[in-house]
Amino acid sequence: MQNQLSFEFPVFLFFVVSKGITSLYQLYKERNKKITDCPRDTNCNICNSYLSQVSKLASTLDELDTYIINIKEANEDKLEKLVLLHSEFNQLRQELAQFKDFKKELREFKRQLDTKSAVFPPPPAPPPPPRPPPPPPPLPPLSIPHNNSKSAKVAAKKKSDENARPVISLEDILKVKLKKISDRPSPVRHATEPLVLTALNQVRLSLAISKPPTPTRRSLCEIENCDFDSADGI
Repeated sequence: MQNQLSFEFPVFLFFVVSKGITSLYQLYKERNKKITDCPRDTNCNICNSYLSQVSKLASTLDELDTYIINIKEANEDKLEKLVLLHSEFNQLRQELAQFKDFKKELREFKRQLDTKSAVFPPPPAPPPPPRPPPPPPPLPPLSIPHNNSKSAKVAAKKKSDENARPVISLEDILKVKLKKISDRPSPVRHATEPLVLTALNQVRLSLAISKPPTPTRRSLCEIENCDFDSADGI
């Protein structure tokens, strides 16, 4: 509005000045008709006064012309700036519209989240862990019935194993040197023979003690009878 007024004011002033000049010209024309009736000196004075007024008006018109040109240039610059501001304003309006759309989308998304949270309640808290089970009661002591017959049979078995004859192995037989019939014992041999026999008996006893006795048929039968008796007692 202010730019429009600043642009219209010089135009209005130009029209006013041009109208004044036109009125002066018409007045000069009317006076010019009467100049012929006036004396010569009077006519010269009137012409000089008109000439000075016309020169003043011409200088005023020149000043107004330069002023109008300057105002026109300033208005053109302002118009360019106004166009630039208008384009920037339109761009800002578009960005603002985009922000409004984005705000609407956010509101819609928030509303959907609220509806989903209302439909699906939060999961319940996990239950507390169960108590540990109580310890089992102590077991009663097992009473093992004593089987007198079984113990007697086991004792008899041990006694028979102790009284069992020692078993001579093949190595013991190979170690013993066989005597020929033709070999006759010398008196020295007769003297040393009891010592050899006692040593041989000691070796046999030590071997019998160190090695487990070979079960005989009788001992196997006793073990089987013992097992059957124990099964019957159980």
